[in-house]
This record gives sequence, structure tokens and C-alpha cells, in this order.
Amino acid sequence: MFEKHSHPCCEILIFVAGDVFYTAGQKTAKLHPGDIICIAPGVEHFSMVNEEVAYERYVLKFPAEILPEFARELSPDGYWFNGNGKRYMTMFSNFDQYVKKFNDEELYTLFGCDLVKLITFLHHDYFSAHETDDPLVTQLGDYIDTHISDYISLQTLADAFHCSKSSIAKRFKQYTNMPVMQYIRKKKAIAAHGMIMSGTPKTIAAEKTGFENYSTFYRCYIKMLKEEGLPPVKSRKKSREKEDGEADA
Repeated sequence: MFEKHSHPCCEILIFVAGDVFYTAGQKTAKLHPGDIICIAPGVEHFSMVNEEVAYERYVLKFPAEILPEFARELSPDGYWFNGNGKRYMTMFSNFDQYVKKFNDEELYTLFGCDLVKLITFLHHDYFSAHETDDPLVTQLGDYIDTHISDYISLQTLADAFHCSKSSIAKRFKQYTNMPVMQYIRKKKAIAAHGMIMSGTPKTIAAEKTGFENYSTFYRCYIKMLKEEGLPPVKSRKKSREKEDGEADA
């Protein structure tokens, strides 16, 4: 796990490979290849990394002053996660080529031009996507994130948002293409996986993410691992025993 920290500059992280959960501000997400995280100065962030899987990423840090005025406010929260980054990978690979071919002054100019271009595309993607959001679905997602440790049922959501269960189920499925209860179980399993990677026993992780019982948690957890293509996390105890055995040998 990388310690929580912040920077006095802007940061863009482009995820290439690994088994990583990333937290920026109040949001935590399981990263997939091509995901981009844009973080404003002063926003705390950290990652939980499965060290058994190689972690590869690009990290760009730069002063906010080089950005065009419209792009200096990254989002209302000072960060955002972008899942469409694969189409920008050519731009990132160009940075590697620049380093090999150009001097420092030329690098600064090229980097600045491409960075402004990248931020413009990302800014457009972010606000275009949010223009078509259903406000209720957005609020439901925020509620689930902030109550991930609680037991959440469809009735819980209906009571909290003063809507019928059928209305919530229909609108959530329409905009996310996933049943709301399936989404909740997966989010809880992902949150539990982050805890387990940090050394929390599975039984405790199940309790802290609001599962009714361990058997329900275990089914959801194994299903999430398969869907995300993740290997099971070995227990810290077994890992230490293996390391101790290798040392004795």
C-alpha cells in the first residue's frame, strides 16, 4: 500500500497493468488498463497494490499554471477517473520517444503542447459524460460509496431517496446496464478486496463491508475476482511462512 499523500502540483496517472485499487479524495476504484486519474493540487490520494502482480503506470506531474483556464478546475471534487484512456495511449508513448530524440528545451515545448491537448480531450470527455447523467443514479452511486460498510437493500435506497423500489431498479439498470443490487454486492466485494490486500482477514473484511453473512460475501468475492480476472490474495501468514522456509533453505 502506498501511503496517503498529496502534491502542490497537478498529477495524471495512466494505469498500464497490475492489481490496484486507487483512492483519490472520497472515491476508490479498481483500476483497469487504460484508466486515467486526474488529481488537482492538494487532493489526498493513495493506492492499494497487490505486490504479487507487476504494477505499471505513467505518472505526469506539472504546475496548474501551464493549463488553459477552462481546464484548471479538474472537477467539483478536484479529481476524476476516466475509463476511456486506451485511446490516448499513443500520446503517452510519444513522451517516451521525445525523451530519446529531443533536448530539454524542445522536450518542455513538446510536453506542454501534448499535455494541453490531452487535458482538453479529458476535460471534454468528463463534462460530456456528466451532462447525460441521471441525477438520481449519480446520487445513488454516491450513497453506496459512502455507506459501503452498511447493510444496503433496495428498500434502504427507496427509503433514503423517497422513491419506489421499482423506479430505483429501473433507472439504475437503464443508465448502468447493471442491476442495482448486483452493483452494490460488487462494490462491497471490491472494497473488501482492498482490505484483504492490506492484510485484513476475509471474515473481518466481510463484516466491515456490510455483508449479512460470510457465505454471501464469499460467493460475491469469488465472482468479483473471476469477473475482474484477479488472482486470489494469499494470506500474510502463508506468505511469511513461505519466506521463512526459503530463508531457512
